Parts: sequence; C-alpha cells; structure tokens
Amino acid sequence: MFDVIIVAAGSSTRFGENKILLDIHSKPLIIHTIEIFKDLEDLKQIILVIKKEDQKEIEKILKEYDLDLVVTFGGKTRSESVVNGLKKVTSDYVLVHDGARCITLPSDVLKVLEEMKKHQAAFLMSFVSDSLYYEGKLIDRSKAYFSETPQGFKTEILKEAFSLMKKEYPDEVSLVQDVLNIEAKKIKSNNFNIKITEPKDYAFVMERFVKRNLIGESLDIHPFEFGKSLYIGGIKIPYHSGAKAHSDGDVLLHAISEAILGALGKGDLGSNFPDTDPKYKDISSIYFLERVKEILEKEKTQIVNIDATIYLEAPQINSYLSKMEELIAHTLEIDQDKVNIKATHFEGLGMIGEGKGLGSRAVVLLEKHDLRQR
Repeated sequence: MFDVIIVAAGSSTRFGENKILLDIHSKPLIIHTIEIFKDLEDLKQIILVIKKEDQKEIEKILKEYDLDLVVTFGGKTRSESVVNGLKKVTSDYVLVHDGARCITLPSDVLKVLEEMKKHQAAFLMSFVSDSLYYEGKLIDRSKAYFSETPQGFKTEILKEAFSLMKKEYPDEVSLVQDVLNIEAKKIKSNNFNIKITEPKDYAFVMERFVKRNLIGESLDIHPFEFGKSLYIGGIKIPYHSGAKAHSDGDVLLHAISEAILGALGKGDLGSNFPDTDPKYKDISSIYFLERVKEILEKEKTQIVNIDATIYLEAPQINSYLSKMEELIAHTLEIDQDKVNIKATHFEGLGMIGEGKGLGSRAVVLLEKHDLRQR
C-alpha cells in the first residue's frame, strides 16, 4: 500500500492567479492531478496539502466530484507543507507530487512505485536538450537533468530525512540524497510532465489534450400490454396499456441509455442489464440512465446533446415532452437545453401505426478530452 501527498499550497506568484483552480477543459486543474492517482491499485489515501484560504473552494470541488481525500494545510515553505502531509501518511511508502503537475502519465507513476520499493527512493526526471550555461560557462548537459514529480520514498526514510534537515531543499529527492546519502533511482518521464508555473505552461498543457466527438444511436420498440402502466421519459402517462417488457418498458430512456453506451463502445442495454436478471423486473428505467451516467463519469466524457423521437399513435403526449426533457437533464446532471425530445405518428403503418406498440430513436453526441500519450 502507498499514500500520495499532493502539494498544492503554493502562492502562484509567477502565474498571477491560483493555478490549482484553473479550468482545463471544464474541470479544475487539481482534479486532473488527483485523477492521475485515484484509481491506481494499492492506493490507500490521497493527502491534499492546500492553503488555508482555499479550504472552502477545495472542499466544494471535492464534493462536486465525489472525492474523499485527506485535506491538510501547508506551511510557509514546500518542506513545511510536505512535512504536514507526512503527518497524515499511514502507509509504508509515499509519493510526493506537485499539485500543478496535472498531465503526468499513470504509466510513469507505476514505474516510480516499482522502483522506489527496490531502491527506497525513485523519481521522474527528464534530460536537458538545450545548451546549458551557469554564470557564462557552458555546462556538460549530459550530466544535467530536470527533477520532476512524483517522487517516491519508503515513508520512514523520508521522515528521517526531514528530521535531520538543516536547510531548505528544492525537492524531496535532493533532501534524501544529501542528508541520508541515499541515491534515488532516476526514471525518465515522457518529456511532457510539465508543471504549470507560468501562463505559457498552461497553454502547453491545454494543447496536450485532444478532443474527440463520439456519436451513439439506438432504436427501442415494444408492443403494448393491456393493463400495464405506461412510462415514457420517466413520466407516467395515463393510458389503458403500457409497454410489454421485463422492466417498466420506457422506450425513450432505453433508447437514450443505449445510445450513450454505444457511443462509449460499451455494448447495448441488454448486455449491461440483461432481461433475464430478476432484479430488473418492473424496475424504473431511470435506474438504467443513472447507471449509464456513472459510466460516463468513469470514462471522463461529457454529453454535448441528446436528440430523440418517440413513435406512437396514442395517447397524445406533446404536453409531457418538456417534463421528460427536464427529468432526463436532471438525472444526467446536464443543462435542459442539451436535451431535445419530439413525438410523431407512423400514419397507420406497421405495429406502431396500428396502435399496437410504441418506439423511440435517440442520437447522442458526446465529447471527450484525451491526453496525448506522446
């Protein structure tokens, strides 16, 4: 098991505003940083070190993204902030990471985790590619490198190093190497593991994300069953018959849910919620839409818009369409203007036109921002 300390208590002086709250494709920077680690195997806890004045805003953001983190306050220096985080560590190993370094690849983090257990300390770094001068003298760049995070340690090693510290160090690796004479294992990062310090860094990070549009479509049709309740779009419609189905037979919610699953490449409604499972017997289809929403969140994908059409001869449902849009938007936690519901007749054609059944077709457009891997 390991803990992660995310240090986000800096003053952001060079940037000019609070970096950790910057918007990166509709999500705060600090959330991108947290998401690097939160799903890693053997993670015990994430400790977020922040400025006291940021507490209310950070707690609001963590609640919005349903994140249960340990939050503590930083000190006047980086060292003080890391020490405050260390006081909350309960695992044998710990990673220390910059809050403003938000595009680290999880694969690089795994390398640090592996090597720190072999060498007691490990960290990400990148080589210097440009000519390097110090006080006018050219330095051999083959011996120079940029130290990055995460930096991983056996917890007792890092605690011991801080207990012996007599001066400030720029990072934890330099402290451990100087005070304890322990050589940390260097691991080359992907060269894009940038920390946002200045506005140009923010622009670089924004360009590292690639926008993808995903389109999904689905058609759902059911015959009528006399005496069963009719549900469309989560609304109970007064009528003598309802859709014959294992669940409540809500054709609109079925079509929308399956269209989203299709856009995500997650199969169809039946493979995710089989009609052979008794727990779905007569269940409200709002349940399916809620579960699909959870999949959307896990895939870090947003809904751009939903366009759906309901097919039936009777009853008349135009007066219910706005309520359906409102309920669907509420369930998916999106603006109502992203949901458009229509209804039409089949003019006497086929099962639906003869009033023997009903159907719905839905088309969804999703948007996802993926981090470039190279």
